[in-house]
Amino acid sequence: MITSFCHRFATTLLLAAALPACAASFDCAKAKTEVEKAVCADKELSELDVQLANAWRGTLNAARDPSLMRIRQREWAASRDICSDGEMKSCLANSYWDRISLLQKLTEALQQSPSPAAGKPDESGMYRLFAKRLEGESAVIYIFRKGDSKPWQTLPVLVMPNDLDIAPRITKISDSAQILEVYNGRGGRHSTASYDFYVSSNGGQFIYSEAITNLAVDTLSGLEIMGDELETVSSDAGTTRSTNTRYKLVDGKPQIASREIFDGESDRKFNLTTYETYRDGKLVKSWTKKEKR
Repeated sequence: MITSFCHRFATTLLLAAALPACAASFDCAKAKTEVEKAVCADKELSELDVQLANAWRGTLNAARDPSLMRIRQREWAASRDICSDGEMKSCLANSYWDRISLLQKLTEALQQSPSPAAGKPDESGMYRLFAKRLEGESAVIYIFRKGDSKPWQTLPVLVMPNDLDIAPRITKISDSAQILEVYNGRGGRHSTASYDFYVSSNGGQFIYSEAITNLAVDTLSGLEIMGDELETVSSDAGTTRSTNTRYKLVDGKPQIASREIFDGESDRKFNLTTYETYRDGKLVKSWTKKEKR
């Protein structure tokens, strides 16, 4: 039924590309949260909700890979839902206006075609990258292949609203895989620099990798690209225990290949280092080495 579809459309935060033919973007008869009820009770907020749905649909249609946009849209919706009773209407209205403006500007930028001369060549010389900052937390990266006069790929990215250099960089992992990393300024869980990662496999376009991005967020010193492997470092706070983990890319996804676990806590006389090797993501060998302090 149309009404039930409208409700699903709202609860998934407008993640479908098609807008159902209904008075608002969700069925107000099924509104449950205080925010949903406030939107349904106010004509202006209801209209803003529909405008947001239209703006979101436009961005999805313009974005070749909308996966990161969907994640950021969920984050925006969570921040919108923090609005409290005292300032509910003004808080919601401002949140909607800001988001609609951002999505409209992002859609416009995604449809533009700048000159490749505006970009900077990557290390391989096979691409030129041009990052265009927009207002607020949005930016667009135009990727040109060597010899192209128009962008080969246009990526929407959402970053922190300041003047930082998002510094897009492409690194070759193997003959069939490349990684694009984009500094987003959001910060990792250990106060490290935070990046979004995209993978290109077999000459295809870059696709956002939530799995690799999450590896980088969780690690102590960021994610390092070591030849054809990815390496992360983590540690237990306030201890001398640390873990170095290396991953191979398999079908564009990280798969654990080896791990080195250093333990300077458990034994008073020796430092312990455990080495693990994996095949197809499964542990096949493990041994521990003792070193006298």
